[in-house]
Amino acid sequence: EIYTLSLHDALPIWSSTIRIDPVSTMKHCAGEVVEAGEALTLYAICKQEGSEEVNNKTKEAFADELADIVCCVLTICGHEDIDIELALTKCMEKNFKRGKQDETC
Repeated sequence: EIYTLSLHDALPIWSSTIRIDPVSTMKHCAGEVVEAGEALTLYAICKQEGSEEVNNKTKEAFADELADIVCCVLTICGHEDIDIELALTKCMEKNFKRGKQDETC
């Protein structure tokens, strides 16, 4: 059997080991978003050029930047006791309903 740990369950384990300033962490997270944008741009260029080796490296760099963003978000959620799993579920439900409404208009 494979056991998984939900994001909500993992947050107290990870966030209880560090002390953070949520404002500084959010500013850091904004920088990570910029870096992810730059990595995505480079990845897109390499993808068009068709170099598989370079493309794999740029894709991995982009994935690393996305992981940094997720870590920032989870750190803030853990510090502020936010149930991100619940918030994501609500967001997906809202977006699904919005999509359904757009199709019927």
